[in-house]
Amino acid sequence: MKKVLSAVIALAMAVSAGLFFGADKAEAVPAFARQMKMPCKSCHFQHFPKLNAFGRAFKSNGYTDVAVDTIEGDWGTSLPANLNLSWVEKIRYMKKVARDSSPQATGSTRGEFQVPDEGALFFGGRVAEHIGAAIEMTTAVGVDGLSWANGTLVFGHDLESLHTHVGMTIWSTDAQGVFWGKELFNTGVQQGLKGWENRRETMAAVGPIAGDYQGMTWYATHEWFFAALGFAAPGLPGGVDFGSDVGGTYRFAITPPQVLGFDWMVGVYGQYGGSSFGGSSAGNDRTDVSLQANGADFQIQGNVTEGITLEVDGNFLYDTDNPSARNHFDIGGQDYHRYQIGFDLGFLNDRLITKFNYLYTSARATGSVRGDDGWQRKGADVVSLGAYWNIRENVSLRPEISWTVGSDTCAAENNCGMARNQIRQDTQGTVMLFFAF
Repeated sequence: MKKVLSAVIALAMAVSAGLFFGADKAEAVPAFARQMKMPCKSCHFQHFPKLNAFGRAFKSNGYTDVAVDTIEGDWGTSLPANLNLSWVEKIRYMKKVARDSSPQATGSTRGEFQVPDEGALFFGGRVAEHIGAAIEMTTAVGVDGLSWANGTLVFGHDLESLHTHVGMTIWSTDAQGVFWGKELFNTGVQQGLKGWENRRETMAAVGPIAGDYQGMTWYATHEWFFAALGFAAPGLPGGVDFGSDVGGTYRFAITPPQVLGFDWMVGVYGQYGGSSFGGSSAGNDRTDVSLQANGADFQIQGNVTEGITLEVDGNFLYDTDNPSARNHFDIGGQDYHRYQIGFDLGFLNDRLITKFNYLYTSARATGSVRGDDGWQRKGADVVSLGAYWNIRENVSLRPEISWTVGSDTCAAENNCGMARNQIRQDTQGTVMLFFAF
């Protein structure tokens, strides 16, 4: 079976290469500020990093469209005359009130300034005709130098008779999760697009979207839909092992033209199959890991009236239960569920954005307390409030606070199911200064 899967991957890459290298030139859409000579808000809705329709089109098109001069050569060589390079930095103060009755008063539990919390160097844009790339290298306090974080290479082609754009991405990420390969919406299916700093407290899909992965994704975009299928291997003990031992991913979203002046999206996503880790060099004693997770989401964004914008998003992660095998997302297959809904309201032409988010997370509890079926479900409600003050399009001040409420709170040792996504504190407050240039 593994040999067959390897052959399928190799064949798909070969067919994709033949299709994309023979493509016609794509139509221009808004692009990176330097590459397309357009301001940041051309691609972002309300604030960075959330995408609007222009931003989704540019990302789907593989970052290849240009408004600057290009250096043309043989065999489709077409490089922008400028180098698309950006520096992004986050400076923050974070304070956590832990669930633990006697938390260790160090770091963010005591209250901590982090200068920077994270800095990142971005390279991206057109590599050649029909080929684009985006690369991120990061650093932080206490880290020497830059290290690889995220990277994707995109091959694209317009099927003009079908009004559809198709593409393939080869990608890796240290933290953005299994949908880093290609995701266009702000619902948290890709961690970096939602725009909350308190991620575990605000994102329903934290399981599949967290952690390091490598993979390949094939996708298609149309006025009415977005679809993507791929292969991906997660980071497991011993690191990412991207061979034939990989799981599959799917993403499908319906995106009708504007209704009542708003952009709409309703979608489903998930991961299936499994991987393995450990064992001897012979590879016959490796530990199998299930990668089962499924979800559904929606997004609405647009102008309420002149100077006021609204985005509403919701996400439901479900069906991560696989008691017959270790699950990459659950702790022992605990039937982990998360529900989330968020409202972002922008004022003063998006100079000020107010944010509200509600998250419910639950899992079957471990330990001695059991229900009639041998399990007792435990849950936690998390309410988050936040704001963005856009000092400039590329400079913003972002306060956030999240409260864990409700009487059926997960026990500290259970953390509502997912080892990767524990909600470990009753309250978390963050104030962040973000800038990019």
